[in-house]
Amino acid sequence: MKWFKKNLFFISVIIGILMAIGGVLMSIYGQSMSPYTDSSAYYKSRDKIIYEYTPEIDSQKLSNRFYENKHKYSTGKYFFEDGGIGVSILGLILMIASFISKKVWERRKVINGAWLIIILVTSAFLTLLAIAARLEQDLGRGQFPWWADSIAIPIFGATVGLFVYGLVASIILALVIRYNYDSGTKPKTSIRNLSIVAKIYFVISTAFALIGLFPPYYDNVISSGGVLLLNYLLFLGLKRKIKTKNYIRTHTVNNKGNSRSSDKVDIKVISDSHFDTTTKALRLATKYIEEHREEYESVNNIRVSTKDSPEESVSKASFCLKNKKGKL
Repeated sequence: MKWFKKNLFFISVIIGILMAIGGVLMSIYGQSMSPYTDSSAYYKSRDKIIYEYTPEIDSQKLSNRFYENKHKYSTGKYFFEDGGIGVSILGLILMIASFISKKVWERRKVINGAWLIIILVTSAFLTLLAIAARLEQDLGRGQFPWWADSIAIPIFGATVGLFVYGLVASIILALVIRYNYDSGTKPKTSIRNLSIVAKIYFVISTAFALIGLFPPYYDNVISSGGVLLLNYLLFLGLKRKIKTKNYIRTHTVNNKGNSRSSDKVDIKVISDSHFDTTTKALRLATKYIEEHREEYESVNNIRVSTKDSPEESVSKASFCLKNKKGKL
């Protein structure tokens, strides 16, 4: 297991390369195939259906017959061609995720939240281009009856849908980044201490993204792959709610030089958690001081030690506490 974690970057890059090569081979294999098991029989039956069309006939029933006939004679040519491109793109996304992840762990800092929004918008835009390209491609392959609606209608619908999705998702993501994402902090991998809402989101969105990869056509892969990449990078920087175990250590200093003997106390608050508990630790120190006000005439020093917290942040927090209490 340790060896796997240590070499995870190289393993994922190798898998990505193999997927890219495998996708190219799939696409080449698909191009060598015939689109129909019996081309002459297919075109004969297709033309018969086409010639039955009149403005008075039920076009929906005729369209259903057209598609049934097409599926009856179809081979896996277009699946391998388009699926191969999709698998190659998925391998590329995996390699991109691996390189970004490597940089994140090397720098020990998650990426800036603005990049997450850029990834979201870029993914939505590329998905729209892929949908339009695939519809145009299928039209050229004769996959639609000529009396069916123009491909401009589904392209327009996809444009509106992805615009609304991108706008709403960007607003929600911006709020998540604002209140629940720690830009520039150490990446975290534990899912245990995420809020229940975050857990539900990750489970549902990741499940739908994985389902969306099949069949692995390139428009599906770009859409779902973008969600998976975004989820992974977002997950690394989400704040965790950690149950803290704070305790106080005091050290009494006798000021024997004064005419009246008075005790000053050094207070150190120790926490096993992250920087976001510094305020809680300082509140604990304040509460301790209030409860022991009669025991000590004054407080000499307050020190806070929290896991992974910058020293200057602790000093600033202590300074704010001193200003608030005055006597400290």
